[in-house]
Amino acid sequence: MHSNLAVTLAAAAAIVAGVPGQASAYGPTRPEAAVSGAPLPRIVKFETDFNTGSLEYFSVEVKDAEQLRIAEKLLAGDTEITQRIPSGFLVKEPSSVNPGYNWHVNPEGFRFAEISGNFCNVPPSYVKEGHEVWYFGAYCPRPVKVVAITEAPQ
Repeated sequence: MHSNLAVTLAAAAAIVAGVPGQASAYGPTRPEAAVSGAPLPRIVKFETDFNTGSLEYFSVEVKDAEQLRIAEKLLAGDTEITQRIPSGFLVKEPSSVNPGYNWHVNPEGFRFAEISGNFCNVPPSYVKEGHEVWYFGAYCPRPVKVVAITEAPQ
């Protein structure tokens, strides 16, 4: 029973977060120029509200043009987009992309997902404090809001 559950959860994590270099349920990994005309990668900044009394922010480097299109639509307030949950795997080291934190999301395989489990839904500060994200290092916080998109540092 437990091994079947583990296999099911592993498959769900791969579908939601994507596998680096491979297609996922939400499109292939293909770096190319973004719709806005600026070259990839871009930095997408998110605001989270976990009812802790204060908003938290984190940023992700986006290398995939389709995922950037989704981020741009979310930033513009598009309510038709169903893929609203940022989803990817954690890297336990600081990055200029995600200032103020000792972790970042691996840009390879980053995707916006329609659904995700509670196993990867934690505030950014929870990860910063050194808590383990329960399943394979997947990170998919919600609710989130895209608040900015900027060019990545060269």
